Amino acid sequence: MAVEATILGAMDLYVESTGAGEPLVLVHAGVADCHMFDAQVAAFAPRYRVIRYDAQGFGRSPMAQAPRPRAEDLLTVLRAQGVERAHLVGVSMGGATVIDFAVEHPEMVGALIPVASGVSGLDRPADPWLVAQNALEDAALERGDLDAAEQADLQTWLAGPRRRLDEMDPAVVALLAPMARSVLQGDLVRKATPQIEPPAAGRLGEIRAPTLVLVGDLDVDAVLATTDVLARGIPGARKQVLAGTAHLPNLEQPDTFNTLILAFLAEHPLS
Repeated sequence: MAVEATILGAMDLYVESTGAGEPLVLVHAGVADCHMFDAQVAAFAPRYRVIRYDAQGFGRSPMAQAPRPRAEDLLTVLRAQGVERAHLVGVSMGGATVIDFAVEHPEMVGALIPVASGVSGLDRPADPWLVAQNALEDAALERGDLDAAEQADLQTWLAGPRRRLDEMDPAVVALLAPMARSVLQGDLVRKATPQIEPPAAGRLGEIRAPTLVLVGDLDVDAVLATTDVLARGIPGARKQVLAGTAHLPNLEQPDTFNTLILAFLAEHPLS
């Protein structure tokens, strides 16, 4: 199936569009780039026009000289693609992006599917395990040990707190590792982008899109808690916990993930 790849002018955003039908946008996690969705594009493009892009500072999209809210990137992508309304799937950082977009541009959102999502402006209790992992990664970066930083990053965002990284499927580790390393090399963990104002945490009740909140049962406790906030705060939201997977269920369990997404989208067509 043909893939149309473009760079969006002054915004320097790398965008791919594959397939035809109702637009479906996939927004990647902060540990990866848009190619974390390779298995999703293959499954979704026969039924949908699948749009994915590298957020500013990731993959083939450079960091903006004046960083902007990530929801603004999504708006730029949709306008450039001539899309007035789309289904949105976002993982982790991408989940926070699609939630921000849903409160800022509700008329442009069909189905909303945040996965292992963050939420802008959410004040959540510290997760001791996550704090310790971040400290390991920061210390490795400070001493210039990119290999150790990558291992800490993969332990946190792929294996999670309840498994060892060496217990993971080597093929999944090999898929994520170069993307994670690229993020670390760009020092993106220290380059925050502005959030929308007011942030989404206090505006979840404004979301009217049919929403499926997904999370893996082996994810970090902070993310599991955030998922509960979303399920309670978004009117009519449906929550589903995927067993045996952590922060990136689309990589660990692509068949299950794809089936859930397709079923939910079939329930909520744009027209």
